[in-house]
Amino acid sequence: MLKPGGSFILSEMYADGEQSAAQQTHILMHHWVAKVDSLTGVFHRNTYTKDEILALVKKLKLKKAQAHDFYFTVDDPKNAQNCSNLIKNCQQTIKRIEQTEIDKSLIAEGESLIRRITDVGCASASRLASSSLTKQKGDK
Repeated sequence: MLKPGGSFILSEMYADGEQSAAQQTHILMHHWVAKVDSLTGVFHRNTYTKDEILALVKKLKLKKAQAHDFYFTVDDPKNAQNCSNLIKNCQQTIKRIEQTEIDKSLIAEGESLIRRITDVGCASASRLASSSLTKQKGDK
């Protein structure tokens, strides 16, 4: 909830647009974890498209809303240090799968993602940042 005259800031990765192979790795991993979460009763949506994010922000009817694309540059997408958190997340998710009754083929998908992270590398997916001021009392 925003008070009149307050600020709204959103930063969200998106799945479409021009993404490098390393950025696509991040998106694929997010979708895989979302699938596992959903099958274990945890709500986790696939990554939005850029147009879906813009449509959600537009529905808010904020005053002077602005949106900007950005991404975090990565000098070497194959640098092990850059990718260690994604690999660790994959490994933890595989352990979760092993402890449940969900489709075990998801383990192979996770192992494939780990190989992709090693082969292709990883980088943060492009993001959309939106900011705005909320309407003040009396604004139309």
